[in-house]
Amino acid sequence: MKIPGPNRVTPAIHKKSGLFYYLWSSGSTRVLGLACYNADMLQDQVPSPLKKSAAFIGLVMGTALVGFVFGLIAAFIGASILQGDSTGFGSPVGAPAGMIIGYPIGVMIGIFVISKLLRYRGSLLLGVVGSILGVVIPIGLAELLDLNANPDLLWVLILLMPPLLGTAGFHLMGRKVTKEAPSQE
Repeated sequence: MKIPGPNRVTPAIHKKSGLFYYLWSSGSTRVLGLACYNADMLQDQVPSPLKKSAAFIGLVMGTALVGFVFGLIAAFIGASILQGDSTGFGSPVGAPAGMIIGYPIGVMIGIFVISKLLRYRGSLLLGVVGSILGVVIPIGLAELLDLNANPDLLWVLILLMPPLLGTAGFHLMGRKVTKEAPSQE
């Protein structure tokens, strides 16, 4: 069967996906021909390990900063609520308790805000679980590991673990699917 009109084959690259294809046209008939991926274009879309590490460290630092701000606010609220206690020890108990409660909440909010602002893909649910575990693990293991004898180390772990575990949990499910070339059968 012969199709009337001039035959034309046009190579093209789809800008977003990197799909390389040929478009065969004859008159008003167009047929999509051989399709394969442009490996050079896909190579540019894959972030380097350095960029991934910088994004992870940036998210950890950003969530720690937001968590610290929320922790300070919660510490002041906790100290002011327990200030009028009859024994006089309300503020020294309320401030650390407020910090321990407010810091992971701030880390969770930081993960949500920073991921939306910078358009990171990930699992917010696993980020929340990681932030909660970041406080529960050091406090739960404090007696077993004798962290009560060194309160500075306990506080360092309480301040480091929520952003680290929260960001790690956030990144667990947020991996981008790599594009593979279609099989040539």
